[in-house]
Amino acid sequence: MPAERDPLSRRYDSATGALVGEAMAKQGRWVYRAVPRPSTRGARSRAWLAEHGIELDAVDPGGLTRYQRAYQRSLYHSAGELGISTPEGAWSLQREWGPLTRHGRLIGARISTKRAALRAVSKKPAAQRYVANPALRSGAVNTGQNRF
Repeated sequence: MPAERDPLSRRYDSATGALVGEAMAKQGRWVYRAVPRPSTRGARSRAWLAEHGIELDAVDPGGLTRYQRAYQRSLYHSAGELGISTPEGAWSLQREWGPLTRHGRLIGARISTKRAALRAVSKKPAAQRYVANPALRSGAVNTGQNRF
């Protein structure tokens, strides 16, 4: 049975699907987007967030807010739907978070061969490697790795 997705990450699927599509078109090159904080001005938005117990600005052990972590989960979900970053896939998604801008925090995505991705990861310190640092993981709901 597939893991349950959290409701906030599902709301980003359209945006992350477009980002993955652009990264596929520009294989091996970084593509960047700003991830804005969702609006809480409307009563419906506030009610939806409250109903799901979502505190948008809470920061997890990996340094991401709830909405940034949800965007990241959606990004990997969108890539996985295309067979990217899966055990049997030939392509790998790499992502990097950048600074906060007036439009939102920047996130970069790059699609490359698994070999190129492994080479890039091997150059990072252990604290920045997904497999070595549990705080970087974005598991699904009820997996013990979720940051929701």
